Amino acid sequence: MEFLSRHGREHGLSEEEIAEGRTMILCTDIKVEITESLFLSSSVELLGRLLNAADLLAQMADRIYLEKLLFLYHEYKEGHAGDYESEVDLLKKTIGFYEFIEQRLGSIMDRVDAFMISHLNARWGVTTNLYTEAIERQKDYLKKILAIPDTDPRDFLNRYGMVDKVRAIYGEG
Repeated sequence: MEFLSRHGREHGLSEEEIAEGRTMILCTDIKVEITESLFLSSSVELLGRLLNAADLLAQMADRIYLEKLLFLYHEYKEGHAGDYESEVDLLKKTIGFYEFIEQRLGSIMDRVDAFMISHLNARWGVTTNLYTEAIERQKDYLKKILAIPDTDPRDFLNRYGMVDKVRAIYGEG
């Protein structure tokens, strides 16, 4: 937002366009409640909500999202943010985060799906939203590994050696 404020004019943006862009970017802040009162127009609202959805969906659909959560725990710990007791605690609470995101994006997901499916179909002949499918698979997998008794769910997160990298940097967590 600050970059847009500083450099928007030199790229030919009006003050109104800069303000609208800042509002759209603000939508990516998970702590900000997105309400109609934030926006100057319905088109800016749609774009802000789409940007929010794209930001969240891209992160959560990442193949190593669950592994990256282990790094996120340590970022939260260093920044004294969140109320997580351990990496595993963050993994457990991520189930609730999925539900939070579903509610946050609920009002816009039909449009997001329509845009994504249209794009994926035109580009690759795919007729489903691959991002939401990937997120559902991750969520199901997380539920599955958390439900295995007497095990550490991190033992089932083995993409790209991320768990070993986290342990090498931070210890067992």
